[in-house]
Amino acid sequence: MARQEFSKKVKLAAWNRSGGNCECGCGVKIISGDGPEYDHRIEDAIGGEPTLENCVVMRKRCHDAKTRKRRPELDKTRRLFEKEINARTTSSPMPCGRKSKWKKKMSGEVVPR
Repeated sequence: MARQEFSKKVKLAAWNRSGGNCECGCGVKIISGDGPEYDHRIEDAIGGEPTLENCVVMRKRCHDAKTRKRRPELDKTRRLFEKEINARTTSSPMPCGRKSKWKKKMSGEVVPR
Protein backbone atom coordinates (compact mmCIF):
# COMPACT_ATOMS: atom_id res chain seq x y z
CA MET A 1 0.00 0.00 0.00
CA ALA A 2 1.35 3.42 -0.99
CA ARG A 3 2.06 6.05 1.62
CA GLN A 4 -0.78 8.57 2.00
CA GLU A 5 0.58 12.11 2.00
CA PHE A 6 -1.21 15.11 3.47
CA SER A 7 -2.99 17.43 1.05
CA LYS A 8 -1.95 21.08 0.73
CA LYS A 9 -5.18 22.09 2.47
CA VAL A 10 -4.39 19.87 5.51
CA LYS A 11 -0.78 21.11 5.65
CA LEU A 12 -1.89 24.75 5.58
CA ALA A 13 -4.49 24.18 8.32
CA ALA A 14 -1.90 22.34 10.47
CA TRP A 15 0.63 25.15 9.98
CA ASN A 16 -1.97 27.75 11.03
CA ARG A 17 -2.89 25.65 14.07
CA SER A 18 0.76 25.35 15.17
CA GLY A 19 1.48 29.07 14.78
CA GLY A 20 4.86 28.21 13.25
CA ASN A 21 6.03 26.23 16.29
CA CYS A 22 7.09 22.59 16.46
CA GLU A 23 4.27 20.40 17.82
CA CYS A 24 6.49 17.57 19.07
CA GLY A 25 6.50 19.08 22.53
CA CYS A 26 9.61 21.22 22.30
CA GLY A 27 7.70 24.28 21.02
CA VAL A 28 10.71 25.65 19.11
CA LYS A 29 9.91 28.17 16.36
CA ILE A 30 10.34 26.59 12.93
CA ILE A 31 12.63 28.78 10.81
CA SER A 32 12.50 28.90 7.02
CA GLY A 33 15.92 27.26 6.54
CA ASP A 34 14.92 24.22 8.60
CA GLY A 35 11.45 24.04 7.06
CA PRO A 36 8.42 22.30 8.51
CA GLU A 37 7.79 18.60 8.12
CA TYR A 38 4.34 17.07 8.44
CA ASP A 39 4.19 13.83 10.37
CA HIS A 40 1.42 11.32 11.04
CA ARG A 41 0.46 11.20 14.73
CA ILE A 42 -0.69 7.60 14.09
CA GLU A 43 1.73 6.30 11.48
CA ASP A 44 0.50 5.68 7.96
CA ALA A 45 2.02 2.18 8.10
CA ILE A 46 -0.38 1.14 10.87
CA GLY A 47 -3.52 2.77 9.50
CA GLY A 48 -3.17 6.49 10.21
CA GLU A 49 -5.25 8.64 7.87
CA PRO A 50 -4.01 11.86 6.18
CA THR A 51 -6.38 14.12 8.15
CA LEU A 52 -5.83 17.35 10.10
CA GLU A 53 -6.35 15.55 13.42
CA ASN A 54 -3.56 13.10 12.53
CA CYS A 55 -1.14 15.76 11.22
CA VAL A 56 1.69 17.12 13.38
CA VAL A 57 3.94 19.99 12.28
CA MET A 58 7.54 19.32 13.31
CA ARG A 59 10.96 20.69 12.57
CA LYS A 60 13.30 18.36 10.70
CA ARG A 61 15.51 17.55 13.71
CA CYS A 62 12.53 16.45 15.86
CA HIS A 63 10.94 14.50 13.00
CA ASP A 64 14.19 12.61 12.28
CA ALA A 65 14.59 11.73 15.98
CA LYS A 66 11.01 10.41 16.22
CA THR A 67 11.38 8.38 13.03
CA ARG A 68 14.72 6.89 14.14
CA LYS A 69 13.18 5.85 17.46
CA ARG A 70 10.01 4.32 15.93
CA ARG A 71 11.51 2.65 12.82
CA PRO A 72 12.34 -0.78 14.37
CA GLU A 73 8.84 -1.11 15.85
CA LEU A 74 7.15 -0.12 12.56
CA ASP A 75 9.30 -2.52 10.54
CA LYS A 76 8.46 -5.38 12.91
CA THR A 77 4.73 -4.58 12.71
CA ARG A 78 4.92 -4.61 8.90
CA ARG A 79 6.84 -7.91 8.83
CA LEU A 80 4.35 -9.60 11.19
CA PHE A 81 1.40 -8.35 9.14
CA GLU A 82 2.96 -9.60 5.90
CA LYS A 83 3.68 -12.96 7.51
CA GLU A 84 0.08 -13.22 8.76
CA ILE A 85 -1.37 -12.73 5.28
CA ASN A 86 1.31 -14.93 3.65
CA ALA A 87 2.74 -12.02 1.67
CA ARG A 88 6.36 -12.45 2.83
CA THR A 89 8.61 -13.92 0.22
CA THR A 90 11.06 -16.48 1.48
CA SER A 91 14.64 -16.20 0.36
CA SER A 92 16.28 -19.06 -1.45
CA PRO A 93 18.59 -21.19 0.69
CA MET A 94 22.31 -20.58 0.68
CA PRO A 95 24.00 -22.81 -1.90
CA CYS A 96 25.12 -26.05 -0.20
CA GLY A 97 23.77 -24.74 3.14
CA ARG A 98 21.69 -26.78 5.60
CA LYS A 99 18.41 -25.95 3.87
CA SER A 100 19.73 -26.56 0.37
CA LYS A 101 18.96 -29.76 -1.49
CA TRP A 102 22.68 -30.01 -2.34
CA LYS A 103 25.65 -30.69 -0.11
CA LYS A 104 29.38 -30.31 -0.64
CA LYS A 105 31.68 -33.11 0.39
CA MET A 106 35.12 -32.54 1.92
CA SER A 107 36.62 -33.41 -1.47
CA GLY A 108 34.73 -30.44 -3.01
CA GLU A 109 32.26 -32.63 -4.88
CA VAL A 110 28.65 -31.35 -4.87
CA VAL A 111 25.99 -34.07 -4.50
CA PRO A 112 22.25 -34.17 -3.77
CA ARG A 113 21.30 -34.58 -0.09
